[in-house]
Amino acid sequence: MVSYIPVDLYVTVNPSVIGAGSSDLGINGLFIGKNNLIPAGQVTEFNSADAVSDWFGSDAYETTLANVYFNGFTNCTKFPSALYFVPYITAARAAWARGSSLKGMTLATLKTITGGLAVTIGGTEYKTEAINLSAVTSFTDAATALTSDLGLSSAGTVTWDALSSRFTITSTATGAEATITQVTGTAAKSLGLASAVLSQGAAVNTLTDILNFAKKQNLNWALFSTVEQPEQDENTEMAIWANNQNKGWGFIMSDNDPNAEIANNETCFGFLARDMKYEGVAAVYDANENPTLKAFVLGMCASVDWNALNGRVDAAYRRQSGLAPTCRDGQTAQNILDNGYSYYGAVGGRGKDNTYNFFYNGNMPGSYSRLGKFINQVWLNNKIKLTVIDLMLALNSFPYNDEGYTRLRNAISGDDGPVDAGLNNGVIRRGISLSGSQKEQIIAKVGFDISNELYSQGWYLQIVDAPANVRAQGGSPSINFFYCDGSSIEQITIASIMIE
Repeated sequence: MVSYIPVDLYVTVNPSVIGAGSSDLGINGLFIGKNNLIPAGQVTEFNSADAVSDWFGSDAYETTLANVYFNGFTNCTKFPSALYFVPYITAARAAWARGSSLKGMTLATLKTITGGLAVTIGGTEYKTEAINLSAVTSFTDAATALTSDLGLSSAGTVTWDALSSRFTITSTATGAEATITQVTGTAAKSLGLASAVLSQGAAVNTLTDILNFAKKQNLNWALFSTVEQPEQDENTEMAIWANNQNKGWGFIMSDNDPNAEIANNETCFGFLARDMKYEGVAAVYDANENPTLKAFVLGMCASVDWNALNGRVDAAYRRQSGLAPTCRDGQTAQNILDNGYSYYGAVGGRGKDNTYNFFYNGNMPGSYSRLGKFINQVWLNNKIKLTVIDLMLALNSFPYNDEGYTRLRNAISGDDGPVDAGLNNGVIRRGISLSGSQKEQIIAKVGFDISNELYSQGWYLQIVDAPANVRAQGGSPSINFFYCDGSSIEQITIASIMIE
């Protein structure tokens, strides 16, 4: 056989890929809730209202919230893709393994299940090879039989949830020491336990603990609220947490306090939040039974299509069919706004059937006066951050000179970069006239007047060469990115003048 010198000795092609870049942040919502079905030790993701219903039950309040959340808002071009839940544990919890749904399984089929089952609770294994359900008279009876067959004794119990059609194994012990493992054995799959969701035992946690944990475990959310109505001190704790997140996460606080309807009432939370000028806090007033306005606000923000032309969404005048109004009176509406809240108003105009329900107005007490502005900057700043890290990963070296600074400038302001995307979706606006005070503040920051550039292009990026001591440590040059938000018109007053 004739042999040859491989061509690779002379020419080698090393394949690689230039990636499309990091994906955008989803302005997804997160609910903190006390329901024991919210697994401990994890941030649980649901991708549809049906998935929430399947887990919590069709009549659960969590399902009601999810139905509103995943409906987005009227005329939205994108719907929420994810909703997260984390548990608020106010009493030590047991460990559990909750099986998959057996909906549709008949008792006759259940009776045919045989085989082995094993689970470890608190470090001790409980097992049997003799599962035989031929004599059970119901699914609840089967749960009792499984408890006995496994020999759980005082270690735990097997129960049947008729609403969700699932078996659950729960430890008797509670707190952080209570543990459970995945269920195994030849009968586990047939009983829905082979793919059981696990929740380890947990001690009491604080809201600050919960939010820090959620942020550490999952970064694909930006706004949060609570399933249950919080107490005033709980609202304060969550507001303080949001205030300390460098404007990266926001708290949608739903309040049913009737004092919100009283003019200049200093005891309601909206007034207190405004007085403290908390960053990242939006208070909404909803005194309805089983309030859902918070879910609408979360879903509205999760429905923003950042890739669409003029996809920016401002909270005022957004609506959803079937959502219950939280205010029906003009003076009350003004009082609610003055106290730092937003509402879902029932509005009427002269003429037959000229009635409208919509949200108003998304005010916030911190630097960003409206919820829309707040989520816009969360999206834009995150996109800039991801763009820069993608650039740094792609470069072998990032020099402190015009070449390096040009690469950085092109990444941020070039085609398909953050600036381009912001101009397309309306987060960055051209043609915004600045006040004299704004111009002076910018001059003080930059060192010269850039108002013409801001007016014509909507943004300005300043990169100042780093001094030697910064270069020696690999530190950042001084970089300032200015952009015009431009706000959004929320009220119209027209002078109608007749000329004879």
